[in-house]
Amino acid sequence: MGCIIKELNGLWNFTTDPEKIGEQNEWYINGFEGESVKVPGAWQTYNKEMVTYTGYAWYSREFNINEAIHEFKRFFLKFEAVDYVSDVWINGKYLGSHEGGYTPFDFEVTEHLKEGDNLIVVRVFDPDDNDEIPHGKQGSWYTRVSGIWQDVLLVGYDKTFIENVLITPDIDNKRAITQVKIKDRDRLVNPRIEFKIDPRVNGNKVEGSKTHTYKYFLDEQELYELEILDLYLWGPESPALYDMTVILKDGNSIIDSYQTYFGMRKIEYKNGMVYLNHKPLYIRGALDQAFWPKTIYRPESEELIKEEILKAKEMGFNLLRKHIKTEDPRYLYWADYLGMLIWEEPANYASWTPQARKRFKKEFTRMVKRDYNHPSIIAWSIYNEEWGLEWKLKENKDMQKWVEGFYEYARELDPTRLICDNSGWAHVKTDINDYHRYFAVPENHKEWQEDLDNYIIKKPGANYVDGYKYNGEPLIVSEFGMWGLPEISKIEEAYEELPEWYRGNSKLFSEDFKIPATLKENYKKYNLNKIFKSYDELCYLTQERQFRGVKSIIEEMRKRSEIAGYVVTELTDIEWETNGFLDYFRNPKFRNNCINHFNGQVILAININKHNFWSGEECSFTPIVINNSDKKIQGVFRWYLEESELKGIFPVKIPAYSNQRLDEIKFNFPGDWTGSRGVKLRVELEEEKEVVTSNYEELTVTNRREIKKTGKSLQVKGLSHEFKNKLKNNGFELKTNNSLVLTDNLTEEVLKEVRNGTRVVFLAENGNRIQDKGYINFTKLPGGESWDRAATFNFINTDIFDGIPLLKISGWELEDIYPDYKVKNLVDLNCTEIISGNFAGWLGDFGATTFVMNWGRGQVLVTTLKLISNYHTHPIASLLLNKLINYFQEHK
Repeated sequence: MGCIIKELNGLWNFTTDPEKIGEQNEWYINGFEGESVKVPGAWQTYNKEMVTYTGYAWYSREFNINEAIHEFKRFFLKFEAVDYVSDVWINGKYLGSHEGGYTPFDFEVTEHLKEGDNLIVVRVFDPDDNDEIPHGKQGSWYTRVSGIWQDVLLVGYDKTFIENVLITPDIDNKRAITQVKIKDRDRLVNPRIEFKIDPRVNGNKVEGSKTHTYKYFLDEQELYELEILDLYLWGPESPALYDMTVILKDGNSIIDSYQTYFGMRKIEYKNGMVYLNHKPLYIRGALDQAFWPKTIYRPESEELIKEEILKAKEMGFNLLRKHIKTEDPRYLYWADYLGMLIWEEPANYASWTPQARKRFKKEFTRMVKRDYNHPSIIAWSIYNEEWGLEWKLKENKDMQKWVEGFYEYARELDPTRLICDNSGWAHVKTDINDYHRYFAVPENHKEWQEDLDNYIIKKPGANYVDGYKYNGEPLIVSEFGMWGLPEISKIEEAYEELPEWYRGNSKLFSEDFKIPATLKENYKKYNLNKIFKSYDELCYLTQERQFRGVKSIIEEMRKRSEIAGYVVTELTDIEWETNGFLDYFRNPKFRNNCINHFNGQVILAININKHNFWSGEECSFTPIVINNSDKKIQGVFRWYLEESELKGIFPVKIPAYSNQRLDEIKFNFPGDWTGSRGVKLRVELEEEKEVVTSNYEELTVTNRREIKKTGKSLQVKGLSHEFKNKLKNNGFELKTNNSLVLTDNLTEEVLKEVRNGTRVVFLAENGNRIQDKGYINFTKLPGGESWDRAATFNFINTDIFDGIPLLKISGWELEDIYPDYKVKNLVDLNCTEIISGNFAGWLGDFGATTFVMNWGRGQVLVTTLKLISNYHTHPIASLLLNKLINYFQEHK
């Protein structure tokens, strides 16, 4: 391991070399003019001009070495990570080149080092075209990373030294199988090796434990089986670690020592479940892409790392999936120390070429060897969604053989962890049958239930390439999620000058909804100030919608014991992408602290078939207790309906590791409730008078008399006889001649009346299927599984619908009546007012779902809300249509 003589982090001289003249002009000897920059640090952080720079850049730094040059026999210059190609000189002598942006490398400098001042020069090349190099999401989805972005060290050794120590825990036999790699061992005459092991829990040495010492003659295989006499298992609740010191001797003389640590734990799968230390482990994970607002790839401090992990644990997460990025070693240390499981995967390449595959395999190998001893890592991914396989895995036999062979190679490298061949998409050979499924909820709530039941659970083999079979691997939904915009003011306050991504600099995405600057432009353009008090109110309400949707998505998975876990997208926002539970600056996005009530070890879920009721109507629901802990629960279950005397309580016994469906509960909403209101149905699980967990469902309750308060007259054209009768029953007077027309088709006859001054309410829920729709272009919203739909929001001007329990950013009150279409060509249609609409992300891809447009001397109110099919049966749909008719009759 040697001794760190100098940490070479700090200020370095830096310049770019776009003309590629540095080597020709011998900058490694003659020096170069540049600016002072901090190392480590991606050059994209240096100034605005460097954000998009690719190509060659040079670093140089002088350092002084005096006494240390006489204390050691050999010296190595070590770089923890440089992206991408590094050429290194010291004192004008070329040391060599290294390719790869994520893992450590070093050069021996013994012959070139001198007492006194020394000069290091590093040339870094990061090509503009990175399709054939491992790069992950940097430079395409998010800001690129180039240069010396991890530590630089000068390390001193004896002539022979310990290069590496790999420790494989074996809890079944209480031993740690330890491989020691020694550099130039042939120089030793009487080689011996000693191991000292100390257990510690939560950072403290275990009381009463002893330091255990093991002595061996140096084995030819360099492999040693060390008995663990005091066995403390590593896990999220009790992350016990063992400090190990390896001492290399020649006879009685100490040649080198090496410090590391490990954890005793076992990860495996069986019976469709993941097991940790022979106990079922339900995965409650978050995707973590590990970008940081000011430093991009590298956390600014270890304190920030520690805080982030603790916040994740407080929210109920037990795993972070490190997404297509080999993680900073400091983060992995804190994951080990604090008890956070890690699923790590390497940065992908893009083009399927032999050169790209060779680079990728080499970088994967380095990652596994570097991180082998971390007990927190329980799984490796190889590919993510066929990135690098050009999305051809299902039909390309060569790719299938390559992936299968890579799985076997990874298994040989590390037989102790789970391996996922192609996260989220078609599998060939894998230990995890995982899925990436993005649904917008409440809009697509039923489609999500059907996807779970009829695809993931019923047909797990459908997630495999033809010719490869499902063999009981755990079913894990390893990506899903919804957007929630951070308050725009927080982004503006965090930067002296707004970053390039704020204006949209990512190579892959040019859509306006992925550009934060779009929000202010469209907020004014579409007069959303008439609906929202401020930019920040709009943003916060989208967070509430995100919370509401993700809560339901997770609950549906946890109700189904066949699902072995999930990984939500994601822990934090990254630049423009805003589906994090924390914003980019690691602030909680939800103002309540009950995330662990649906994301913890023990949760209560509610099976209820709808959310909108009539006064006096019967409601039935079934509580489900999901206990993923190893402790049984004996306590009481209680429920109550807000604003009423309705409640219940009964004793429960919940086994460990169980999904316990309780008895169905039925009650009738108060028949004397007037108006329409939003209420919560609340449930709690108590043990020894302490609330173990709680939950709620958001409901609306409407008195049926409310939809009969109309007293308006109108003319109906084109709608069914049944629908007309519903209007009559609710108090509308239907006439053959009237200044207000209700229709589901804009026929020439209807448009002629509009030109002459008639007002028309156009019920357009069928969108492009409507035969006569004038010049309205309906845009179909994606149905079912859709990443884009999960980034959308529906809004409504609640001021127009006084007395109806609507949210400005819609929730469960619009269950079953969410639109399938929106209208985007609003300027062509001479739109004068937007009442409800749909937008994606940062107020982009904007479309109206209810709006008023001028047509000749008349006006048309268009709505794509599903009001025809739900009128009279759905309380909120009925109220909405009545209000729209009344509003439009009185509208000036």
